[in-house]
Amino acid sequence: AAFTNYKGDLTSGSLTVSKTVAGNAGDQSKGFHFTVILSDTTISGEYGGMTFTGGKATFTLKHNESKTATGLPAGITYTVA
Repeated sequence: AAFTNYKGDLTSGSLTVSKTVAGNAGDQSKGFHFTVILSDTTISGEYGGMTFTGGKATFTLKHNESKTATGLPAGITYTVA
């Protein structure tokens, strides 16, 4: 049997934040504010669809929208509020 062991790129990763509005009273046209805070506050610049300043990115999403940060350094942690 053939076997391939591939670990991939362990030096970076990605993070996707998405918004889904559920329930009958939910306003699907309303924008919801999000903040992503990285454990490494030295990270600044554009990482895919998110722009970080001092390890923090803020943005607004509506129903069924998402943003993805790509190329983030491996090993950092994050909080989404």
